Amino acid sequence: MPELPEVETIARTLEPAIRGRVIVGIELLFRPLLRGGGPKLLAGMQGRRVLGVKRRGKMLLVKCEGARTLVFHLKMTGQFLFAGATEPRDKHTRLVMRFEDGAITIEDDGPGVPVEQRALIFEKFRQGGDALNRPQGTGLGLPISRHIVEHFGGRIWLEPDTAQGACFKVWLPWQASSRDADRSTGDQT
Repeated sequence: MPELPEVETIARTLEPAIRGRVIVGIELLFRPLLRGGGPKLLAGMQGRRVLGVKRRGKMLLVKCEGARTLVFHLKMTGQFLFAGATEPRDKHTRLVMRFEDGAITIEDDGPGVPVEQRALIFEKFRQGGDALNRPQGTGLGLPISRHIVEHFGGRIWLEPDTAQGACFKVWLPWQASSRDADRSTGDQT
């Protein structure tokens, strides 16, 4: 059974990984794990943003919007794994939480970006298209966008396989403010 310092380490490691992310699904793989509320409780957690992770004794508390808190006791294994959706599950996995990626999608239905130009479109003064069909502008919009997004710790990229047009995604980190936490508990200041 994990001791208090190990539980604290898990809370401090898990918190920045899931804080600010929205739960889009919870899959219960081991029914005895759930106490109180049942599957209806888990379904009610979907769409809620995680506001923080704390330790109380040997339990982890995952505080979410709407004054909801998931409480986990680490039992004997004392393990939380944060893995990508495509990574294989461990045979001892008991519960899977899926989070939205937090990306903003910007799409158009224009001619798209030719494969040979995709690596260059975020460079200054580069524009897509051929010499006859070059768009108007200076070729600074995407480089400036990338600079701004990266300044705030985010990422911007072109989705590789779009049927028609171009699809850009922007991801920015989000952290719940104390005001958001107060709103979720009903405390209005």
